[in-house]
Amino acid sequence: MRPPALAPQLRRDPLGSFPEALVRRLTQLLLIAATCAPCIARGQSGTQPILAADLLGPQKVALEGGMLVKPIPDGGWWPTATAGLGWAGGQISLGVARRIGPRVNYGGPGAEFTVRLQASLLRTWGEPRYVDPRRTYGRVELTFTLPLLVGIRAGAFHPLDGTEPSKWAATFGLVLGWH
Repeated sequence: MRPPALAPQLRRDPLGSFPEALVRRLTQLLLIAATCAPCIARGQSGTQPILAADLLGPQKVALEGGMLVKPIPDGGWWPTATAGLGWAGGQISLGVARRIGPRVNYGGPGAEFTVRLQASLLRTWGEPRYVDPRRTYGRVELTFTLPLLVGIRAGAFHPLDGTEPSKWAATFGLVLGWH
């Protein structure tokens, strides 16, 4: 008896035409940032984890993790770095966040009114929402967070792989957790 054939999605290369060298470089950069950032941040600021579920976005459902660096003299913009893995894609993001309104001393970045602006690199697979599968996109997004660990995210994607159609796609999502 022959073993069952693999499903078509398991036979495909999930990275598709995504350059392997670029994946290696991005992985190295992420590892360097993950190693160095806490040491740098410890000396001049407080770090807070980012751990959230991203719903309704291109990845359909995604888990996002990273860190937010809050300067000790509270104020200004806080740098953020996140990576997310979802049902229909994966992304890495860098951005800045800022508190809106009065300071609160509980919770974390998801427990106060904040706004976050970030740039992301997204690679899709499966059947993503709003965009085409098996493509690489650059994204600019804005997230507004309510002090209930809920955020509303809106953004715009543009394909980076040079294949047609090359158009902008608007996206919307909900973020739940510390973000």
